Amino acid sequence: MAQKYVITAKSDHRIFAMGNQMDYLDNGYPRLIEENIAFPTQFANAYGPVEVPEGVKPEEYCYDGEQFFPNPNYEPESD
Repeated sequence: MAQKYVITAKSDHRIFAMGNQMDYLDNGYPRLIEENIAFPTQFANAYGPVEVPEGVKPEEYCYDGEQFFPNPNYEPESD
């Protein structure tokens, strides 16, 4: 397991992104530094750092602040 900052959707807890460093913009939005992406606080929750189990990937998994679980709405893209 690795410690990561996790950004999730408030609506369904699906993981938007994960990263090693996080800060907050002047407007309060959490930003993953290495990925250089920020998320509006009205749509996203920020957690971390938390222990992320191996195999957990954005969109494929959800995190509710306590546990990781498969995203029941995830549909892999077909080739």
